[in-house]
Amino acid sequence: MSKLKKSKGFTLIELLVALAIVSTILLAFFKVTDSTTKMNVKNDLDIKALNLAQSEIENLRNQIKNNTLIEEDIEPYKKSIDGKEFNIDLDITKSNVNTKNDNVNTGLYMYTISISVQPVDTYFSEKTTELKDIKILSKNSQ
Repeated sequence: MSKLKKSKGFTLIELLVALAIVSTILLAFFKVTDSTTKMNVKNDLDIKALNLAQSEIENLRNQIKNNTLIEEDIEPYKKSIDGKEFNIDLDITKSNVNTKNDNVNTGLYMYTISISVQPVDTYFSEKTTELKDIKILSKNSQ
């Protein structure tokens, strides 16, 4: 009869295979974690850009209401929120609102505003947030 040899430990091959399996699982975990973090940063930038665009529309609405808007001074500019810088481009057109026969000026003006906001650093997000054809009716003539 032969004696069976009792195993007292792992062989080198078994340790290398176990290490390769654990390394593969850890690599997959860290890749998922990294991509999730990048997606969170991208979404945060996109939300900040949308909030900035809405805030700028409200500022323009207040300027139109208070008759302080100077259309000639509107040029592209940069604005920073929480350490992130954004490029802002505005397009404003103003037109008279006339009666049906187009002969009588009602004193009403329609402002059409389009705004685009994009992060200066486009590493995480190249998305341009646009709000187009926002209409604001005003009695102010400037």
